[in-house]
Amino acid sequence: MAERFKVNPKSLIIWLAALIVFAQVATAALPLDWFAEKGEMPTLAPMLERTQPAVVNIASQSMVKVRDNPLQNDPFFRRF
Repeated sequence: MAERFKVNPKSLIIWLAALIVFAQVATAALPLDWFAEKGEMPTLAPMLERTQPAVVNIASQSMVKVRDNPLQNDPFFRRF
């Protein structure tokens, strides 16, 4: 009777994989408007109206002088 309830690790992995696949398929099959009120699709427009005036683009360019690494002038390191 005790052998009846033993769990095989391979079958457990298969059952978990099947459960994950089923959950993904079930949620993918839901209609897109199941969470929207009044049957309307939700949009990002209300959020964008509040945040768009705060978006700023700042760009700058400059030339920077970089010192040479003294190890790069060493003949030993040039071989590599």
